[in-house]
This record gives sequence, structure tokens and C-alpha cells, in this order.
Amino acid sequence: MRDTRTILDRICDPLRTPGRQNWFFLQPYSLPDAYLTCSMMDAFSQARDLAAGDLTVILRRSHAPIARMFPSERLRIAVTEDTWMDSLASDLRSTGLRSALRPDRGIVLHPEHVEGLDVQALLERPHLSRRDLYQCLLELPAGARISAPEIPARSLSEAMALAQ
Repeated sequence: MRDTRTILDRICDPLRTPGRQNWFFLQPYSLPDAYLTCSMMDAFSQARDLAAGDLTVILRRSHAPIARMFPSERLRIAVTEDTWMDSLASDLRSTGLRSALRPDRGIVLHPEHVEGLDVQALLERPHLSRRDLYQCLLELPAGARISAPEIPARSLSEAMALAQ
């Protein structure tokens, strides 16, 4: 487990802004997890009054289009190869690594990996959505606004052409 924690922190080192608290969220899992993570970053940065460059999300390269749907001056996006993220996800599941929600550490933002959260108790609550779960993971107030995606015009026209 110590090796996985060291690897996470090493990933973040070149992305740090010296002299400032930095938040690093890694999302090695599914496309919906990447979508929820990116959609909640503005609310997270506003709740903590973060400046531009203080917040970084690290995603799979294949999930980069999701990040582009949530442009933000406060958020930096870093991508890494899918094969590396597959390996990280496997290591995380085998070690059971849990991340505390605090700055200057690589935080795996996923219900299986956030420390101090009783996910099973949350899942037993009626009418709990995945969005609600991610709000809990990020310690956002209930009903915090999430960002709406901005679909690039080119992507929209390509989708329309495929639909026809």
C-alpha cells in the first residue's frame, strides 16, 4: 500500500504550484466517474475558494473529451495513458488504498477509496444517486450545483450526422 501511495504522490509532484495548497484528484475508473468528477470541480473550487491552478484532475487519455466539456479557469486537467490507469486501478483494488480528502496528496476520487466515508451506509439510503454520492465524497453541501457540459459544436454536428 505504501508503494501505491508513493506513486500517487509522485504523479502529483510535477503539477504542484510551489507555495500554494494544491488539490489532486485521480480518476482511474469509468467514464461516468470521470464525468461526475469534472462536473463537480467548479463547486468544489468555489466551496474552498481555490485559485486558478490549485485544482488538478488526472484522467485516462480516453476520458479527456469529458474534461473538455467542463472548461474552467480554476481547473487543470492532466491525462495519462489508459494502460497505466488500468494498472493503477488494479493496484488500488488489491491494496484497498483509501485517500483522505485533503490538499497536497493524490486523492483517488471514488467511493471505494475515500477515507472516513461509510459508503455502504450511504448506499443503503433510499433515493441516493451517484451524484449525491460524489457530493458526499467531495464534502459538498447537499444540492450543490454541478456544471452543465458544454458540447463542442463540431462534436454536436458529428453526432447529428451519425444520427441521420
